[in-house]
Amino acid sequence: PRVPQAEYLEIYNRTNSLIMLNNLILKDATSEIKMPATFIKPQSYLVLTSTSKSSLFNDKNAIGVTSFI
Repeated sequence: PRVPQAEYLEIYNRTNSLIMLNNLILKDATSEIKMPATFIKPQSYLVLTSTSKSSLFNDKNAIGVTSFI
């Protein structure tokens, strides 16, 4: 499949357990993102992108988060 023209981060859950992401904070040198109350299913991935670009990913495994570049 073709990847949209948007910045994104893909997280993969290689375990056999559900991973809850609420209270998780992702940060770099200049910004910080508090993850929404969501999860990653076992052996699945989750795509994080900006809220304005999330509709470009025709996938249930993509969510938009605020403050994402």
